[in-house]
Amino acid sequence: MATTKKWDRRSIRQQKRNTRTRFRLPREYNWPQWTGGHSHPYFGPLEGVAGVDKVRLVRMVEDPKQAVFIILWESAEALKDFQQSPLCGEFLRSLGLEDSDARQGSPFVSLVYDCGFCLGEKLGEADDLHGRMTLTKLYSAYDASATPDHFAWRNDLGNAFGRWMSPGCEDLAGPPVYQFNAAAYVDGDADGQRQDLPGPPAVVTGHTRGDSSQKIAVCYRFFRWNAHGATAEREEASFALPGSSEMWAARIARSMPPIVAWEQERWDIEVAPGCIDSHPNTEDEEEEEE
Repeated sequence: MATTKKWDRRSIRQQKRNTRTRFRLPREYNWPQWTGGHSHPYFGPLEGVAGVDKVRLVRMVEDPKQAVFIILWESAEALKDFQQSPLCGEFLRSLGLEDSDARQGSPFVSLVYDCGFCLGEKLGEADDLHGRMTLTKLYSAYDASATPDHFAWRNDLGNAFGRWMSPGCEDLAGPPVYQFNAAAYVDGDADGQRQDLPGPPAVVTGHTRGDSSQKIAVCYRFFRWNAHGATAEREEASFALPGSSEMWAARIARSMPPIVAWEQERWDIEVAPGCIDSHPNTEDEEEEEE
């Protein structure tokens, strides 16, 4: 297998989109109950839709009835075509959501991957976005007249976190720390405030209220607990460690500004059966460090 260059990997990432749609799912259901008599239990109305690569279901650890349906799209154009089709409304209604504003994309948080471990991009056979995940949302302020500088923010986060591991996990063996992490930006940056349900922290809204010169970009930073000794059990112990939240805050504070606020959530991610290769071959795969 030919080695994929770092710049080729980033180019492929930026072509793709990953949408997150939050909804409520009773504990007795393992997957959404699709309307319309679709034959595929996992894809439902998405079966056969052009540009759909993989689907995932996510449940919040603290409140498992809070769920997220994740779709990996081959391109932004494929996502846009779907949002403008009747199937989009059917998809949302099956999740118990209104479809009146589907064409504006508000039920979809659209992510553009920036860096990190394999995210099911067909760049390698492994699909690492599964199992227990720590999601940290980072809200960064930038000048409305400028383009968001993701490259600079990537360096800021690299300087802030370095080789730091989640509290209590400093002894984990395995690859460099960056292989536990991945980062993505909400597509449209400032529009992410409108997309992201249930909205950004009040401090973000207060930061930009009445200041037309400021916009907010939202970065989703994932830490995976599914390899190299990082397990769901280790995540539970790390989360329960006294002062854990304060240790995260101290690290993030190293990038304030431009980060003006942050949130953290814990999720369990399930990939639809048949959409994950359990025998990865990453011998020739080149990963990039943040």
